[in-house]
Amino acid sequence: MSTRVSTRVRTRVWRHPPSGRTVTLVEMAHVARPRFYAAVQALVDRLEDGGAEVHYEGVEAPPPDAHMSDVERALLDRLLTAHHRLYSGMARITGHVQQLDHLTVRPHWRNTDITELDLLRALPDPEQYVAEAERSADRVDDLQRDPILRFWIWAALRIPRFVLGPARDWQGDVDGDKAATVAARNTAAVRAVLATDRDVVALWGTAHHAGIGHGLREAGFQAVAP
Repeated sequence: MSTRVSTRVRTRVWRHPPSGRTVTLVEMAHVARPRFYAAVQALVDRLEDGGAEVHYEGVEAPPPDAHMSDVERALLDRLLTAHHRLYSGMARITGHVQQLDHLTVRPHWRNTDITELDLLRALPDPEQYVAEAERSADRVDDLQRDPILRFWIWAALRIPRFVLGPARDWQGDVDGDKAATVAARNTAAVRAVLATDRDVVALWGTAHHAGIGHGLREAGFQAVAP
C-alpha cells in the first residue's frame, strides 16, 4: 500500500517496434490527494480519446458462485475486512482520500487484476499473510487513537514524496508471500496487454512497475519514456 502526497503523475511509456503499439504505465497510489486523482483522470481520458484501452489494478472479491472451501471463505472474509480497515484508516490519518472514491472507473475500463481468492491461492502461507494484514490494520487503528502520532504523520505528509506510516507495505513483512502475489498480479497485467491489439494505458501501483516492465520487455516492448 502506498500514499502519495505529490499531485504529479508519473508514467513510463513502452513501445512495441514491430506493431507500433504503446503501453503507458501510470504509477498509482491507494491513498492520495484529490488533485492527484483528478490529474490521473485527465491523463487517462486524453489517452483513451486517442484510442487507448484502459486497464487497471484492483484485487476484488471473487464472483458469488466461485467454488471455495470453508477455510478459504473464512480467510477471504478476514482479508477483505483487513483491506477495508487499512485503506480507510490510512486515508483518515493522512487527511487524504482513497483511490476507489475519487477515481471514476468508466464501465468499459478493464480490471486486469486477479481476485482475492486467486491471491490467497497464490500464497505459500495464506494464514500468515492474512494475519499480517490484520496486524497492520490494528496498527493503523492504534494510530488513529493517538493524536500526537496523527499530527506528526500529518506534518510529514506535507513533504512532496511517497510516505507511509507503519503500513507502508504491510505485505513487506512476509517477503515470500509478497513476491508470490506481486508476481501473479504482474503476470495477469502483462497477459491482458498482450491479449489486445490496441494501445493501452495501465493504472498499477509502484510495486508492480518493474515486474510488468520486465514482462513487456520479454514480449518485445522497449521503454521509450521515463
